[in-house]
Amino acid sequence: IVADVANALSKVAAELAHNIMNVDSINVIDWAIEPTAPSGPNRTVYVLGAAAASFIATAAAVIFAAKADSRIRGARDAELASGYTFVGKIPTFKMSTSTADDGRRARDRNARSISDARDAVQAAITNLLFLRPDELAKVIAISSPEDEEGRSTIACLAAQTLAAYNNNVLLIEGDLHNRSLADMIDVHPEFGLSSVINRKATLLDAIRRTKQTNLYFLDVEQECTNATGLFSSNNFKYLIKTLRKRYDYIIIDTPPVTSFVYAAVIASESDATLLISRENVTSKSSLRSGMVQLQKAGVDVAGVAVNFATISRSERRKEKKREKKRRAKEGKVELASLAMKENFVNVNPAVDQPSSPTTRKNIPFNE
Repeated sequence: IVADVANALSKVAAELAHNIMNVDSINVIDWAIEPTAPSGPNRTVYVLGAAAASFIATAAAVIFAAKADSRIRGARDAELASGYTFVGKIPTFKMSTSTADDGRRARDRNARSISDARDAVQAAITNLLFLRPDELAKVIAISSPEDEEGRSTIACLAAQTLAAYNNNVLLIEGDLHNRSLADMIDVHPEFGLSSVINRKATLLDAIRRTKQTNLYFLDVEQECTNATGLFSSNNFKYLIKTLRKRYDYIIIDTPPVTSFVYAAVIASESDATLLISRENVTSKSSLRSGMVQLQKAGVDVAGVAVNFATISRSERRKEKKREKKRRAKEGKVELASLAMKENFVNVNPAVDQPSSPTTRKNIPFNE
């Protein structure tokens, strides 16, 4: 019907044009015909175009978000941002085995046992010590750019791990603004670092043995107000020199290096510094600022570790293989040791064992 109407109108228009304009002939080139299919829109083209546009927009948004996000995402980010060698990653772990913690761990697939965390801390400390293979690093500072990055927990685990291998280890609280080590290890001495440096108490009065064998603790008083003066004094340097002779390792927990100047001062008196960053929390600029503060203090041996790190499945499989080999090796060593004891039990004469820090004469710091 529409085509017939259009053709009739074209005829009428042709006749009118012929009569008005005196044109000899006016012909219609194409007569109207009824379409068999819609001329538009082309839905396939529109759908493909919209899909391509959404894909490009999504990719652009992801790239922009990745560029705009300045948080540490992994080992490569931590190493590039700090300029220090990456020494290890410490996974999220649960402190106890209570029912509530088990439920929380079930919800958090990345949560590991505290044994896994100790192994990771041991690997990080070992890699840190290898940064200076020609010299024995006895004093290790544990620092971080900001708060809430697990710095004190790592310091405590590092001291416990080193002490578990028959090393005499002294754990020192160096964070006057957030003292937490005493509660972690449940040791609360009456005197601390400030009293020893100011010659108000001796090392015998201040250093306390913890519940773990070979691990000792030196706290710091909360009443101390001039932290920078305390740790930059000659008495502190002399104290560290004295403690080096009595302990195999000294672990010092420092405050955030970007917030307090004396954190870098403590690190400058150490043989090695472990800089802790927290995955998805610590910013690259903050980690970079921490590196600058340490370099200004003359700290040249430092490594960076990522705490609360995500452990992939492939890494977990590798960990299981390494753990299996380690246990097999320890079993062979234990069997060999038992065999040697059985063969030479009546051959070797008795030898006096060296005295421990608790049995040898404790020389007061102020003498």
